[in-house]
Amino acid sequence: MSEKVVPVPTKAWVSPSSRLLAVQKLKDLGVTAKIDLVELDVTNDQQITTVINHVTNTYGRLDVLINNAGIIRLPSKYDLSAARNTYNEILNVNITSVALITTA
Repeated sequence: MSEKVVPVPTKAWVSPSSRLLAVQKLKDLGVTAKIDLVELDVTNDQQITTVINHVTNTYGRLDVLINNAGIIRLPSKYDLSAARNTYNEILNVNITSVALITTA
């Protein structure tokens, strides 16, 4: 049976205790594959490279990738520069990081 890696991005509102609870729930559901929790700020290129190297060196390849990091913020209606920065941050986390990690 092959081993599987389940990376869990932890930027924003994911607490260490909820990660452990998620692992326990998977085990309670009968998942017997190895679950490897990896902290990752999806906006940090160095962390992305480190995680990719970890997966490659530990497992040789990645068979399944679940991109589940995401943010939502309400931009300012009155400050276009602040609104642009808010939208760029949302796009960077929700779209750009998915593309970078998926194609790495």
